[in-house]
Amino acid sequence: MYHFRNLSIRFQHDTMDRYEAVSNAVQAFISQKILHLPEGVAIADDPSHVTEFPWEVKLITMNSPLLFASDNPAVMSIPPSQDGYAPFFLPVSPNELLVGIDKLKYRFRQLDGSDHDAFIAGAFVAAQGQRYIYYHQEMPDALRNDLWKMITRARIQEHQLGHFFNSRFIPTHPIYGINPAQTFQFLEEVT
Repeated sequence: MYHFRNLSIRFQHDTMDRYEAVSNAVQAFISQKILHLPEGVAIADDPSHVTEFPWEVKLITMNSPLLFASDNPAVMSIPPSQDGYAPFFLPVSPNELLVGIDKLKYRFRQLDGSDHDAFIAGAFVAAQGQRYIYYHQEMPDALRNDLWKMITRARIQEHQLGHFFNSRFIPTHPIYGINPAQTFQFLEEVT
């Protein structure tokens, strides 16, 4: 919900009611992309859609308070194959990261994150920020320079952002896992 309601998502016209568009986008995303429900079947039709939800959400605690936030902090990523979804994550404090995964594709190794994990999350969050990046203190120059290099490589351009068109959401997601060195150490792929 946080991802879809973000103001950085563009509207193709200004006559659409934003609340309705976001609600429809979230419902369609869960029904079609996560649960793979057939046409005409709703989430509320069967309790197993909730009790057997195929994603898992955990709070990862980082070793150090190194996480960034931005004006667009909820990252919904896809794998390099662009088949399904890679981790969804949202920094909720300088040292806590809320992470959602497809249990068929990933599993949590542990619930503690390293400085490496914090930097990877921060780089994704900062790369999709629109105007602002937030850090809990003045950012050291070395960190700022390294982060800026990754932002430059990963940034989605304004015209490529996800958008609503005729009450339908057209997504654009960052790609997670192209480089194994830029993946979370607290996660592993299910084989």
